[in-house]
Amino acid sequence: MIFEEWAETVGRDFSAMVNSLSLDAETLRSGLVAVHTALLQAPDDFNAAYAVLSEHAIDHAEGLWLDHIVANDQVQLADESFENLILLFAGLARALDTLLLRYAPTSFGPPEPDDLLDELSGCHVIPRKRPRGEFGLNQGYRRRGVRHHRIIPGKVDSRTVKIYWSGQMSIDPSLPAMHAAAAIFPSLKLHIEPISKSTPANGFRASHLDAGNQKVLINEQISDALAGGSLALVWPELTMPPDLSALVEKTLKDLALKSGPSPLQVVVTGSWHIDQEGKTYNLAAVLDGNGLEICQYRKMYPFTSADTGPEAITPGNELPVILTDDFVFSVGICKDFCQLTRTQLLLGLDVDVYLVPSMGETRTMDGHRATAKSLRDLGDIRSFVVQQPDNTKRANQVSYVLGMPNDPMHADAVTHQRDALATYPSNFT
Repeated sequence: MIFEEWAETVGRDFSAMVNSLSLDAETLRSGLVAVHTALLQAPDDFNAAYAVLSEHAIDHAEGLWLDHIVANDQVQLADESFENLILLFAGLARALDTLLLRYAPTSFGPPEPDDLLDELSGCHVIPRKRPRGEFGLNQGYRRRGVRHHRIIPGKVDSRTVKIYWSGQMSIDPSLPAMHAAAAIFPSLKLHIEPISKSTPANGFRASHLDAGNQKVLINEQISDALAGGSLALVWPELTMPPDLSALVEKTLKDLALKSGPSPLQVVVTGSWHIDQEGKTYNLAAVLDGNGLEICQYRKMYPFTSADTGPEAITPGNELPVILTDDFVFSVGICKDFCQLTRTQLLLGLDVDVYLVPSMGETRTMDGHRATAKSLRDLGDIRSFVVQQPDNTKRANQVSYVLGMPNDPMHADAVTHQRDALATYPSNFT
């Protein structure tokens, strides 16, 4: 669709919406979703022009819209120049964003997800803890279009999006840094079993591990993560059978009873091949810092090897969005976060951080870095990838951790981690 045709259609829709707008949260939420969705789907001409708009010009356009909407003026977006339309559309999104923040009812404690739902579109409109800022040159609409809210769709590419709440205590709001901890098992060996005797096998699943005394190590890792002030703790893919995941849950619950609420907000207990409802999933339990389960994440894209065939798993279909007092997280497992063709799916969630348990070697991490780079540049999203090597065929390999760097493709972005636990900071100013 050429810009003129698109602009005529959305200009007519925007005019009708503004002319019937009332200053209540439900109406403003629907208006913001409609404008935001249309601008995300705009032709390339719009995105190229938006990227060179100054913040001063957008702020001025926002102010004009605020005056019109509050005064209940009738507007008609027609016969405007290309440059004026870009500014008018940009300013309208910002004005609706500001008005929703101003007129939405305040709540004590976490809001219910349904209170943030726009029923017409199925999107959740979630207030940001910190407004987006620190904008640079050549940043498009997705990166800086809406400052005070994140608009999260109910579905992305047929995948169901579900909102979860981790009601952990807030960190000091004056500290924008977040620490995440990576827990690995040096010298781990993963044993798999084929699901058939054919050559090559037509699928495999995890059988058992050789990793030393994991139970002792897990208790030490949790203690060190808490001592380091981490908000997130992640173990790698296919390193945590159900008994070890249950140990993490019990340990966190016991510590909460003994010492009070944990500063940890999200804990991803690696993953394992788990049977549920007659199917096998590559499943990660996601807990809060007190050991309560937030959700279970099922890997969507199976790994395939020339020797063993694909993982014998049923793909998951749910994309979790986890709200905490301070940040918004989502989860992916290895190949879910490894190919640029899925970047748009991941961008659609507009979270602060993706937490990614992984297993693989250098090539796998290269895929994670490329995905993380796109998310950072296009959506200001950070990525925390904890990747365990399988030492079955080659001993003494190091683990790779992508610790939420500003530039995932920088030469020093990936850490070769040999210690069982390490913490990584990221600054969210």
